[in-house]
Amino acid sequence: MGRTCNKSELIVLERVKKRLYYRYGKEFDRSKFQYQEEFLRKMLKRSKRFKRLCIDKHGIGMNLAENLRSEFRSRVEGVALIGQMKELLAVDLHIAFENEEIVIPRDRKLTQQIHSIKKKATDAGYSRYDTEKNETHHADKMWSLALAVHAAGGQKRKRKKRAIDVSIV
Repeated sequence: MGRTCNKSELIVLERVKKRLYYRYGKEFDRSKFQYQEEFLRKMLKRSKRFKRLCIDKHGIGMNLAENLRSEFRSRVEGVALIGQMKELLAVDLHIAFENEEIVIPRDRKLTQQIHSIKKKATDAGYSRYDTEKNETHHADKMWSLALAVHAAGGQKRKRKKRAIDVSIV
């Protein structure tokens, strides 16, 4: 959720067999919270095909998540994008790409934001997944995609074991 310096991002994925396909993306740039909430409300009312919406409830997204959760119940989940949850989302997204479970469009901004996430060790020995703050983005598209994968998932992702071709010369 963003309003002034960061943007709010919405990404819709569709599951077709065992793959997730990127179907829709919307950037809310300096959009009023009321507009963002109304947009999501109309989207959820329009079709029951929208099975689950995950919203970053940390900070300013808390009110939006609460309002939509009270109306749409289990179809809306507030997720606090902090600490271990960020790690879980980043790793699950990484595994989804490794396992070729997700198909995204050729979009330079999305790709840059996905690749901008870095794993850093904290002083306490934990892993932290984040991007360097800059003037162009705060990896909002990447976190939106990770939340969409989380919303579509439900199961714990595991890396597929792949055969390795080896040749000795």
